[in-house]
Amino acid sequence: MGTQPSARPILLIEDDRTLGRLLAMQLEAAGYPVVLAATGAQGLALAEEKDPAAIVLDVRLPDRDGIELVEQLRELAPVIVLTAFGSIDQAVSAIKRGAHDYLVKPVAPEALLLAIERALEKVDFQRTYALLRREAASAVHTELLGNSEAIRRLRRAIRLVAPTDATVLLLGESGTGKELAARAIHAASPRRERPFVVVDCTTLQDTLFESELFGHEKGAFTDADRRKEGLIEAAEGGTVFLDEIGDLSPAA
Repeated sequence: MGTQPSARPILLIEDDRTLGRLLAMQLEAAGYPVVLAATGAQGLALAEEKDPAAIVLDVRLPDRDGIELVEQLRELAPVIVLTAFGSIDQAVSAIKRGAHDYLVKPVAPEALLLAIERALEKVDFQRTYALLRREAASAVHTELLGNSEAIRRLRRAIRLVAPTDATVLLLGESGTGKELAARAIHAASPRRERPFVVVDCTTLQDTLFESELFGHEKGAFTDADRRKEGLIEAAEGGTVFLDEIGDLSPAA
């Protein structure tokens, strides 16, 4: 298996003490520390106290309906539901309420370990994704180096326009970082997960500018032997940066 066992415990909420100890032994043999609970109330308390990496939950508990308990536990760790009373309805209900997986007892040790591994991988992915989003959102601070008054004004301007859908005109000599500023605006905007498309206007012929930007259908003109996706369409939901747009002729 690809994921290393977590140093944080697996919380096992199972009212059958014999089965609970057996599952705990299997998990511990695979390298996972385990915390046992026999009731829903005890499980909730331990979930808040022990910060488990994942929770294995019996659907039938003496004091609580395990399916209903999923909604509270899922906020603390991924939940894998176990039951001897398996049905499609229960499986759908558990997943809808936020369970990561659903297994029917008797559960093979390999199946339980695989479910836990997948749950931990999902958590790792979500944390990595959230980190990358935060880094992208702060790109305006990490990529625009310097602390001069001009740079501080630029950062303030980027923070001001990034949340909007306004068209932004970036002015500056060649090599002063207009594309860098455009990328910072994109990274700090709600469009950050969509494409950032650069259009080098100096390479576009006036007669083909419209076709390159908006695309064309097959047969739209003499040499249009196939449909062409325009750069605007390619950047759908994202940002289009028209580099050196000032070099375009009025005819374009």
